[in-house]
Amino acid sequence: MEAWNNAMTGILVAAVVGYLLGSIPFGLIVTRLAGLGDVRQIGSGSYNATYIGPDSSSYDPSLARRINDNTVPSATYVNLSASYQLREPGATTTSVEVFGSINNLFDRDPPPAPGGNGYPTNPVYFDTYGAAWKLGVRARF
Repeated sequence: MEAWNNAMTGILVAAVVGYLLGSIPFGLIVTRLAGLGDVRQIGSGSYNATYIGPDSSSYDPSLARRINDNTVPSATYVNLSASYQLREPGATTTSVEVFGSINNLFDRDPPPAPGGNGYPTNPVYFDTYGAAWKLGVRARF
């Protein structure tokens, strides 16, 4: 009986640790630590929860709250950023830093989604600008 209790305790500990480790976004952490950028993924969803589309089992074309397509596809955006610090020989602090970033590297258009306040998509979740880049120099005197 004691061996069974030890086995169940081990399985329970492994399940809790696995659950906790699974909730950590390691891909985001590693890319941020490496300074390479990040990948942002927005999952798919419904256009409107009160509408009934053909993907629903209760869909009937004669219903008042019907819609031809009640789905919003997912979107993935890739952003890159880098910086380089220039130091004078023997200096302990950085005096000049050159930096740059590219958002929405592949210029992915947003899917149509509700809640856009005049936009054809939702700007809270999706990129409405397209590819954008920024270059700059920071100097400390």
